[in-house]
Amino acid sequence: MNLNHYFAADPHIGHRKVLIYDGRPWDDIETHDRDIKANLRPESYDKNRANELWLLGDVAGSKRQIEELMAEIRPHWHKIHLIRGNHDDKAAWKMRHLFDSANEALYLRISEEIQLYLSHYSHRVWRKSNHNAIHLHGHSHGNLSPWGRSVDTYIGLNNWKPFPLPKILKMVEGQPSIDHHQPMLPERLHTRITTTPTGELLTFQRNWIPVGQAVLSNGKYFLEHEGTALQLNSENECWAILLGCKPQAFEKQTPRK
Repeated sequence: MNLNHYFAADPHIGHRKVLIYDGRPWDDIETHDRDIKANLRPESYDKNRANELWLLGDVAGSKRQIEELMAEIRPHWHKIHLIRGNHDDKAAWKMRHLFDSANEALYLRISEEIQLYLSHYSHRVWRKSNHNAIHLHGHSHGNLSPWGRSVDTYIGLNNWKPFPLPKILKMVEGQPSIDHHQPMLPERLHTRITTTPTGELLTFQRNWIPVGQAVLSNGKYFLEHEGTALQLNSENECWAILLGCKPQAFEKQTPRK
């Protein structure tokens, strides 16, 4: 079973306006493009391992930018695939012969246990969503709260790098399938508060499953995430880090108990 699949949506090479719309941490598009292209690489490269990159839409603004991008990142991947985004009509889709595959959307079976549905756009239901299939998408740039076993692979949600498949599997661990035959309830997000000598201990629960903890002390939220200690300013920032989206994807107050 090959787990060496990586997923990245919305790199927007050459798209100056995303620096403003997204608040991306670059002063100019040239530096942005250079760094994004440098980040579109696997964690490690081994010629005997079939590393595959899936670009889930909105890749670049011109044919020339697609050619330059592919020339630069091609040596680092065994295969590079395209899922068509709304900004790809003028460039990436017309240059789709440079990719190993190009699709509007795709059902990808990694193994009996790991099945993926890839689309640029977020879906409420998708193929095999009632049988644990994972939905990967882009387009929303982290502004949607999670839904079932779906993950926004917007590149800005993973430190401007592609999401490796093992990380995605960890993100959806324990989350329920979406069964279109049953009433679909909204995500249940709760923050459980416990008083400790060092401050309030917040336990974040998604659909009753704990997904992380933070300590609230002197107005700051101290969150341990993926081996890194983070100091955050709000409860919503904690939720955003834990669930892989932006703070504004949540309402002002998530339920506490």
